[in-house]
Amino acid sequence: MYKPIFKLSDFLYSFDYFCIESLKIWFSFNKYATYSTV
Repeated sequence: MYKPIFKLSDFLYSFDYFCIESLKIWFSFNKYATYSTV
């Protein structure tokens, strides 16, 4: 049987995780930037 190296669901899950983490970083950076300028 041919087995794929990774399951599509695993890939989507890690992609979701990456997007959420980068969004968190982006939001916290924006908060820091606005607070530091004010």
